[in-house]
Amino acid sequence: MKKRIRLFLPLALLFEVWNPVLSVGGGVSSAVEVDRLDRHAFGSYTLVLRSSKADSGGPFGDCEVVTIDGGYSFLRWLFASLPDALSWKGHQAALEKLLAARQRQIPVRFGAMGAGLRKSSEGSGCIWESRGLAVLPETDEEDAVYSFYEWP
Repeated sequence: MKKRIRLFLPLALLFEVWNPVLSVGGGVSSAVEVDRLDRHAFGSYTLVLRSSKADSGGPFGDCEVVTIDGGYSFLRWLFASLPDALSWKGHQAALEKLLAARQRQIPVRFGAMGAGLRKSSEGSGCIWESRGLAVLPETDEEDAVYSFYEWP
């Protein structure tokens, strides 16, 4: 019996330590309109999103119009235990989804996973930074674009 406890306890502690890395936590998303999407070299972009109303529960606080300056951080995500969607290919797919929503003038769900956005030190309080995008399924079976900045 003591051998089982000695074996179980370290395994339980190991699982507790690695659990945030092994699972994808929840994120916050809301429906937004894409006002502008400028794509630059190496996956960087400038994205302007408009919320239909100020949503204090969403990823942008009280901002109705937000600007996101982002890109894909190759070295940051290279060895991270992340969903497969957060890859270079997934980042490009997310940009394509945002561009399609802009061209069709339809709303798209956009959100932040964990510390998915960081407020920029430049300009007003409605400028954010992102280090990667991914398309992930929502509970209502609609895909959403999620921003990642830090993990975990």
